[in-house]
Amino acid sequence: MLGTTTQVFAATGETTQNIPISSEIIATYQVTIPAVPSFELTDTVNSVSNTITLDNLTAAGAVSVEASVSDLVLVGTEQETALSNQRLTTTIAADAETPVKTSSFSLTNDDPTKSIEIATTEERKNNKPGKYTGTINFKLNYNEAAAADDLAE
Repeated sequence: MLGTTTQVFAATGETTQNIPISSEIIATYQVTIPAVPSFELTDTVNSVSNTITLDNLTAAGAVSVEASVSDLVLVGTEQETALSNQRLTTTIAADAETPVKTSSFSLTNDDPTKSIEIATTEERKNNKPGKYTGTINFKLNYNEAAAADDLAE
């Protein structure tokens, strides 16, 4: 229950209490995220790039993004899959930051686009060329801008 404290007493029999909750929408926004169901890795390229973009943020502030990626899995024929269906350890980076398992960054009206790079650092012998599947997870959260009085302190 948001911002509500209520006292509860143990009683014989059933007790029912309704507590009204009010909420206010303080901002709306749209985020366009990469929708890539598969990744093509060659014998010379160990990464794939895409972008994430913020549009129509209706209030001052930022949208914080936490991005993570699950390991890539090679797909192919049954024989190929049986021999090499392994998960490649993968990392994610935004705008050339150090690649990590989970990347955190912000999008604002002034800086609405980030380049996302999914990469593997697996040794070449494990990184077989071909099509891989994987999942990129995005957690979005709107953060209000600090009030001018807070910035002056």
